[in-house]
Amino acid sequence: MSREQMAIHKVLGEVLEGLQGPAQKGELIACAFGYDRLCFPILCAWIADQPEHASLQNINNHACPKYEVDFKGLGSLHESPLRIQERYFEIVKEYEDNRSNAAPVEYLVSKSLKTLYNAFWALPRTSTYDLHKPDILNNIYLRLLKHMMEWVQGFLKKHNRIKEFDQAWSSIGPYPGLAVPNKAYRVTTQWHGKEMRHLGRIVLGAFAVALQAPLMAAWKDFSRALQCVRALIDFHFIAQYTTHTKKTLEYPQSYFEDFHKHKDVFLEFRAYK
Repeated sequence: MSREQMAIHKVLGEVLEGLQGPAQKGELIACAFGYDRLCFPILCAWIADQPEHASLQNINNHACPKYEVDFKGLGSLHESPLRIQERYFEIVKEYEDNRSNAAPVEYLVSKSLKTLYNAFWALPRTSTYDLHKPDILNNIYLRLLKHMMEWVQGFLKKHNRIKEFDQAWSSIGPYPGLAVPNKAYRVTTQWHGKEMRHLGRIVLGAFAVALQAPLMAAWKDFSRALQCVRALIDFHFIAQYTTHTKKTLEYPQSYFEDFHKHKDVFLEFRAYK
C-alpha cells in the first residue's frame, strides 16, 4: 500500500468515524413532522469512476469493485463471487495474529486487494463493495461510449472508411433539441459528459453511413460491427430511463447478449488498440 493510499484512508477513517456510533446504536433525529425518530444513518453509495473506486477500495486498478473477478474475466458472462468485507476482515485478523503465516496475504493479493486496511471496513451496516453505484456520467458517457469510439475508430481505419465517417459526422442536419457537430470527430480534442451525451444520439447513424456499400469480403464484418455498436447505443439509452416496467428491464439483457455475440469483430482486428 502506497503512502498516498494510506494517507487517504487514514483521512477517510477520521471523516467517517462519526457514523460508527449512530449506525450501530441509532440516533434521534427530528423529522419534518416535528417528531424525533430513531434513525440509523449509514453510508450507502459512493459515486466515482473506476480508478477512484479502485483507490477507495484499495484494489488493483483493473479489478472489479463488486465481484472477485480477475482482469481476463471482465466483460464475460461468467458469474463471479461477490466481495465480502467480513471475510477479508477475518483474514486480515488471522494474519495479524500470526504474521509468520503469509497465506492470508497471498489470498488477499489473489483477490486483487492491495492492503490490509480499509477505512470503510469499520462502518457498521455498510458493505464496502456495494458502495460502487454506476452512474450515467462516469460509467456510460465517459467510459462505455468513449471506449466504444476507440473500437469504432480502429475498425474504420482498418477498412479505410475513416474519411466517410468524418463526412457523415460533420454533415448531420440540425434538429430541435439535438446539438449537431460542426467538425469531424477526430478534430474534437475535449470530450466531456455533455459532448458524449450528444455523441450517443448520432454516432450509430454516422457509423452506418460510413459502412455503406461494403465489399463482399467485408460485408459480414460490417454487419456484425453495426449490430455490436447498436447494442451498446441501445443499452446507453435504456440506462437513462428514470422508471422501468418489467418489459423494459428485459431489454438490457438482450443488448448485453447481442454485444457479446458480435464484439469479436472488433477484437479480431485488434481495433481496441
